[in-house]
Amino acid sequence: MKKSVDFIGVGTGPFNLSIAALSHQIEELNCLFFDEHPHFS
Repeated sequence: MKKSVDFIGVGTGPFNLSIAALSHQIEELNCLFFDEHPHFS
């Protein structure tokens, strides 16, 4: 089964960290973030 997401962030720079923090509180958003370091993904 395919999983759809509203947006994908690549890297854990300041912009994506801010977006992750802000989007965490919005239950309707399905977000996915990737980083080269597995413990950040």
